[in-house]
Amino acid sequence: MNFKLSSILIFLIFTLVGFALYLPSLNYGFYLDDSFQIVTNRLVHDISSWYLNFTRSTVDQGGSEAPGGIYYKPIMMIAYSLLWNITPNETISFRVFQLILHAANASMIFIVFKNLFSKERIIFSLLVGFIFFLHPMNSEAVVFIADLQEPLFSFFGLIALLILIKSQSKYSVYLASIFLLGSVLSKESGLLYILVCCTYYLLFKKDHWCHLIVSLVVVAGVYFTLRFGFAELNAVHSNTMQISRADFLTRLMTMPKVLVHYIHLFFWPQEISLTQDWIVKRISIQDFWLPLIEVIAIVCLSLVYIARTKDKVFILFFLWFGFGWGLHSQLIPLDGTVSDRWFYFTMVGFLGMMMTFISSEFRIQLSRILLMGALLLAGLTLRTHARILNWKDPLTLYTHDLTVDPESFYLNNNAGIEYFNTKRYKQAIPYFEKTVLNTVEKSREWYAGVANLGAIYLFLGQLNEAEGFLRIAIVNGDVKAYRAYAGTLLELNKKKEFFEFLEKIALIKYPNDPVLIKLKNSTGGS
Repeated sequence: MNFKLSSILIFLIFTLVGFALYLPSLNYGFYLDDSFQIVTNRLVHDISSWYLNFTRSTVDQGGSEAPGGIYYKPIMMIAYSLLWNITPNETISFRVFQLILHAANASMIFIVFKNLFSKERIIFSLLVGFIFFLHPMNSEAVVFIADLQEPLFSFFGLIALLILIKSQSKYSVYLASIFLLGSVLSKESGLLYILVCCTYYLLFKKDHWCHLIVSLVVVAGVYFTLRFGFAELNAVHSNTMQISRADFLTRLMTMPKVLVHYIHLFFWPQEISLTQDWIVKRISIQDFWLPLIEVIAIVCLSLVYIARTKDKVFILFFLWFGFGWGLHSQLIPLDGTVSDRWFYFTMVGFLGMMMTFISSEFRIQLSRILLMGALLLAGLTLRTHARILNWKDPLTLYTHDLTVDPESFYLNNNAGIEYFNTKRYKQAIPYFEKTVLNTVEKSREWYAGVANLGAIYLFLGQLNEAEGFLRIAIVNGDVKAYRAYAGTLLELNKKKEFFEFLEKIALIKYPNDPVLIKLKNSTGGS
């Protein structure tokens, strides 16, 4: 009973601290991926069709204009549907839920550490929970609704791990497997918690392996049947960002810098950004050799410590850290070079390694631990508060993050769109120009940048420039480019070209598009 009360109390403390810290963000709007995943997604709006989320991608839903996706997160989409129907067109239910989920995760991390550490080291368990909860690297997973996947897959994974830790029954693995399935259906990275649970079982239980294997085979069978059978999603990565288009050798050169990025940002969380898009194109001391030395040092020192102490708790957290580090190393290309939210899982392993080492190797007075902990948490709180304010509106976010990664086509394109939507057309031009410059020619993103430039010049009344860009953009077959190009031809009074384009191309591909039909009817239809 005391354990339950203390755990509930810790959760309440995290929740209250969280509401105080994240209060400015509770009235923020929908951003970026929120639009096509939630706002324009009719399937999310219709709660009665929740089961259809198991039959399609997370970004190919309910009439959304977004292209078909490769991601399979049906539980996240069902959560979106429930939250949308609580507060339609409002973000408050999403933000409160995400914050409470993050507080629950921090509480469970505290409980995991409390059970793995000796009782006299409980203060370290509490410190780990607070560092995880307050660290600015994790703020995006709370503020950005499209990142619900991060706290959600960790929520199910941590419950599964706690079941294995707390239960002595050989059948507990079957209950844990239900939550592990929930984790992988919330985000593909739920695989990491399957690895963590297997590692814990191997290190601390070892018996009844047959039950564990059977339960995991069932989890894998259900997941693959749903993903590849019902949803028919066979692709595993996109080709949008530089790193996903890079060859294997380039990714190998980039890996050390990617890996140490997360470690540097953990200790000095200054240059936080939504995502970063870069690659290491040549071997140099700064971009390859120094990061490689750091990676080797971390791994070697950890292995030496393991060989010396045989500490099972350290081994668990070292492998926990390694699983997350490895998945996001770009050995398998992801949709971005680095992204702070990807350290959400890995941070727990890294904190576990540090706290296990510090608490066992150093005898620090409680008063000093409390003082150093308070100063550390105060610094993290201030930095997280500043990062939360970056999210107050899309343009503030994009322009801030462009100071970290100024060449990012993703950030430049979104900043340009924001200027365009607020009718600041001239200010949008340099952002769209950078979008075109920093993408592969004739890729979907390149055509989008060209189309956006055409639309800008159309609204500025520079019709010849608009026609030139839009003539290139229509090759991609996007309906918005078709509309803009047809409108430009009409404004230029090029009636012959206008009707030829509509009748031979546009209306053949989009025969029921209301904008194209309206343009045709506005001229009498002939």
